[in-house]
Amino acid sequence: AGTMACDLEEALRNLVEKEDIKLPKKRAGARKQQWASPRIQRVPAGWAPPRPPAPMIAPSPDETRSPSYAWAGERARVLGLAVHRWLQEIAAEGPGAWPGKRVEALRPRTRRMLQFHGVPLEELESLTADVEMALLNTLEHEQGRWTLEPHEDAASELPLSLHEEGKTRSLILDRSFVHEGERWIVDYKTSRHEGGNLDAFLGEEERRYAPQLERYRRAMQQRESRPVRAALYFPWHSVFREVAPQPEP
Repeated sequence: AGTMACDLEEALRNLVEKEDIKLPKKRAGARKQQWASPRIQRVPAGWAPPRPPAPMIAPSPDETRSPSYAWAGERARVLGLAVHRWLQEIAAEGPGAWPGKRVEALRPRTRRMLQFHGVPLEELESLTADVEMALLNTLEHEQGRWTLEPHEDAASELPLSLHEEGKTRSLILDRSFVHEGERWIVDYKTSRHEGGNLDAFLGEEERRYAPQLERYRRAMQQRESRPVRAALYFPWHSVFREVAPQPEP
């Protein structure tokens, strides 16, 4: 008995003979396919592949948000996120476009923002009020408004890179602009101090963040030749505090 394959072959042969099926003829002038031999190129003697780019170092938590203190924790972190977000928007339009009533109108959007970041319902109203107070304090403070005003080459949340010792560090500057030929870098700190001796607290904050501001300063100096000045701004306390350059080691 023949196999199924044999039966199929026999059926096809009968069909071709019965129908007188003819295969198409080769077209006149058709070119014969030719295969080209591969071309081998050798690199020069002593050649070496280029070095890979320097590794990127992501911003540390201290460079992207306020630190978590024992008395502040997650609440302070979320407060900082919301205040930074609204200060960026205010700076984009200029403080003159933001009267107090417009800041108050942000409350529903602020609540939604805080809910998105996991703030429990029982703390929504309190934290929303804190965000609003930080914004109003800034807009009512002369140096706070000055920081947000339109300036030459002004930018908020400015990405910058610092290239040192064969590595590249990615930085984010809260606010940067040029005023009277000098580059200013202002870093917002939403730390809230409720005890006494505010000056001691601010001095400790300055010492804590001086290395961070120095990195910002060096990164900006790699990009341009203007004098660079750096400062911390505390929206909750309406304090603008310039930080002097650190001496080179």
